[in-house]
Amino acid sequence: MLEISFAPDVDSDIPEAAKDAWRAGRIDLATQSATNLRYGYFEYPINFIVGGHVLLSATRTPLIDIMFSLAYSVQELNSVGFSEIDFTENTHVIRIGLDEGRVAFTSSRSPAVTSDCPFEEFVSTVRKFVANGIKWLTGQYPQIVKNPALRELHKLTHI
Repeated sequence: MLEISFAPDVDSDIPEAAKDAWRAGRIDLATQSATNLRYGYFEYPINFIVGGHVLLSATRTPLIDIMFSLAYSVQELNSVGFSEIDFTENTHVIRIGLDEGRVAFTSSRSPAVTSDCPFEEFVSTVRKFVANGIKWLTGQYPQIVKNPALRELHKLTHI
């Protein structure tokens, strides 16, 4: 069983340093760079649990960054059979490997513990997570639908 989910927290949507500019209408999410969106906005509690093994538990991570990381991991598993998700804010790394149709996950926080799931389950869960993230963001901030980063996420996950 694989769970990847987020809990929206509108208080963490806009970086603290940008809140005055946001309130004054000087920030347009449609024109923010992918880098800004990936690392500065929408820091939500993220859960990533595989077969009872907790890789992330209510860890505040920028939603768009984890959506990109997961989407790229699907591509990397398809092309080279291995991927890593690392976090710029700490040293945590989630290693993901594909072997005979199953995806194995290990965490730098507990490297002796490995969990796995079928590749198809991983792909469908990532697609659902990204689709839910995009739906939430565009529902809250309709202008973000015009941002190229969201179009790229659509392409990466074929949603």
